[in-house]
Amino acid sequence: AERSTLILEKDNIDRNLIDSLGCSAAVGVTLLDLDEVFFETFFNAFNLRNLPGTLCFSKNELPGMEGKITLERYHEVISLGWDTALLFESHSSDPDILAEELYTWLNDMSLLLSELEIEMPRVLLFNDKYYLSLDSVLLEFGITIAAHRAEAGLPFVEQSSGDSGVWHPGMVGWNDLGNASNMLHGVTNTGGYFMYTIGIGEERLQHYRFIPTRKEYVASVDAMARRLAEGVSLDAIRFLTSEDARRFRSEYLYSYEYYRPFAEEKKRQIDIKVAEIEARIEEIYKKYGY
Repeated sequence: AERSTLILEKDNIDRNLIDSLGCSAAVGVTLLDLDEVFFETFFNAFNLRNLPGTLCFSKNELPGMEGKITLERYHEVISLGWDTALLFESHSSDPDILAEELYTWLNDMSLLLSELEIEMPRVLLFNDKYYLSLDSVLLEFGITIAAHRAEAGLPFVEQSSGDSGVWHPGMVGWNDLGNASNMLHGVTNTGGYFMYTIGIGEERLQHYRFIPTRKEYVASVDAMARRLAEGVSLDAIRFLTSEDARRFRSEYLYSYEYYRPFAEEKKRQIDIKVAEIEARIEEIYKKYGY
């Protein structure tokens, strides 16, 4: 009985360590377009529940452009904890050509944002093809987070913290049928971070398209925000922008690595006790001829 109790205790050590560290999962939501009606729909639902999202910039999506949120509104939103990212879209699949396109595009975006007196984001979303070799281009522009759609052999859920260099969280469309729900369920068990992406317009793929004129889409926004807020209230997930998520993940993994040696020592001590018990049992077997 003592041996069984010790083995059970050992089996529970890792789980008890993880439970003691608390929430290890984080999720974010990124808006790919800055259209005013589209943005306000999401802002109203998410900000009401203290869920800060991320806004994307591209050459056709900048504050102050016709139909987009105003520059003043942009600054209001950022002051409430929302973040920004760049959205890079290219149909090229050749890594060398893509690197050249990315460098030129980033240089252009830097100038455009400078004119608006907007700080260059440190997050970039690759909406299409992505290669790890592109990280060297990103670092030249101070970009330290590259989000992808499970490209370059990377998983959707980023479980590391990428202590140096570029961090690689994955993205999934908010309407990606069961995958969107499965991802949320999965990350609460595994820990890590990924983001949902939402955009508008016919050029957006169905699984992350939002249609402002459809009531069911508007209702889905509120349902999504409500579900994520419930996860936060239960401490099952954190709702974070990608830079905050990287810090959160780094702190969690630091704590895990700090306490893990204590857990390993506890398991070692249990192994010693189990070995002693098994030795005594063996002696009894020999003594009585079993």
